[in-house]
Amino acid sequence: MTSLKRIFGRKDVYYACFVLAILLKLGLYLHFFQLEGDKLFQAIGGKNLVEGNGLTFEQVHAWDLSTSVFQPLDRWPPGFSLLLAPFYALTHNVEISCLVIDFISIVFFFVVLGKLLHKINLPVFVISLLLLYNGAVMGAFISKPTDFPAAALILYTLYLTLTFTENTGAKPLRFGIVLGLVNSLPLLLRYMYLPCVFVVPLILIWAGYTRKEKRISSGGLTALVTTCVITIAVLFFQKTYTGQASYIFLSGRRFYPENLLEFYPFITASFVDINFVLLQLGKLSGASYMTMFESARILDFLLLAILMVMFLKFVIKRFALQDSWDVFITVTGVLGILICGTLSYLSLTNDPASTLFTDGLSWTFVAEPRFFLLLMIVLPLIAAHYLFKSGDSRSTSSFKKAGRGLFYCLVFFQVLHTGYFLAKRFYPLGLTGDNVLITSPVKSYLEQKIQKMKETGADVVMTSNNETVSNWATLNGEKGILNIEELNSFGLSAKRPTVLLVLIEDQMLPQYRAMLDQKNIRFEKRIGKLSVFSLKID
Repeated sequence: MTSLKRIFGRKDVYYACFVLAILLKLGLYLHFFQLEGDKLFQAIGGKNLVEGNGLTFEQVHAWDLSTSVFQPLDRWPPGFSLLLAPFYALTHNVEISCLVIDFISIVFFFVVLGKLLHKINLPVFVISLLLLYNGAVMGAFISKPTDFPAAALILYTLYLTLTFTENTGAKPLRFGIVLGLVNSLPLLLRYMYLPCVFVVPLILIWAGYTRKEKRISSGGLTALVTTCVITIAVLFFQKTYTGQASYIFLSGRRFYPENLLEFYPFITASFVDINFVLLQLGKLSGASYMTMFESARILDFLLLAILMVMFLKFVIKRFALQDSWDVFITVTGVLGILICGTLSYLSLTNDPASTLFTDGLSWTFVAEPRFFLLLMIVLPLIAAHYLFKSGDSRSTSSFKKAGRGLFYCLVFFQVLHTGYFLAKRFYPLGLTGDNVLITSPVKSYLEQKIQKMKETGADVVMTSNNETVSNWATLNGEKGILNIEELNSFGLSAKRPTVLLVLIEDQMLPQYRAMLDQKNIRFEKRIGKLSVFSLKID
């Protein structure tokens, strides 16, 4: 182990690990890149903004297939769309713009992570290993637009907070304004961080009070005022522009305690690639994947209870927040409680069989892995600090020695596994992985079909049980009906000759078969996961 510490503690090896971590994460982002779902929706908002149509998405309605309507983008905060806009203005290519944002987010994340790890006094060799581990982690947040950059911004807020508490020369007013600004930015990317943006300023005020340092309290108060002003401005803009300050779909406001049984095992997933491990354990034991996953959930509930008790004991013992580590643990602990509490509340009060999800799948907030991304980043850092913190004596308990050995194994296994995974699936520079729904064969077929329809002088309108199809159509210069249920509720009308293409995912076809027959929409072809139907409207 001594040679391992010496090698990974070298400055040149540290920088090599930093670069390798970025390359690993970039490779994963390229492989799993998908311009679908949330990313496509928000990217269209940025595109429309540049083209003079505001932060909107475009659609047509069944009763008028010829007139496009631009509606305010109300499901998400405007952050990602605003971030994409300048890159789209330069490239006029949504895919390239999204990839540029992904690359910037990756580099920013690892710069911040390295600084934060130094700030909590971890040895250099541990920092090198944690950088590698985070570069190699696969997760549901990859291919999603806002989770990773929002987590990076929160880590940067933590870094600024620790810097301010240590730097006695920092001016409270200036630093508080900067901290409040950075602290508010995650809200521009995800509404779920609304309760979280007040944590850092309030804890700084408390730390200044307990330490009797007016400088820290003043900085915290300035940060709180700045955060409140920006938060109110964002919510006011959303309310004025979209009609609602935030967005939470409500599919039945009752009480659903059974949803909490769907809690994603984020603690276990913080340290291992849970899908890969459970699949392998299932093969060895003969148990099904779902049985193994339920076991992981039970383990996580136990671990969560233990962590809560440990955190409460820590707060009681170190409530004065005398050093940076105290502040770090307190902030991350409170953030963890707020994130889990917010997701639990939303799951308890929303029907899992939401009509928002037109693929027919049940879903609930606590089951979504990417919502726990910040916690899955922070937990390994806390574990590493416990195992390797600076200033430890040479006499180390057997438990810590075993923990360190396990830490090394987990890091190297994850790095080797991801490296092998990418080596098998390597794409040349500039190419990305395929979409899940609009795959390359589907895209090729649709482009040829649209071209033939255009040659006859007809407009093309597309719709599907999945909103990605409608957004793909508008992105490519055609028209789309976002809500397929309009075909059931309204008669079809167009001012020009129009061909309606209806794409239904296989598992949803029985649900829409009667509607298709009633409207005389004829079957064209089955391709990929989709059945394609068409109807000509003169």
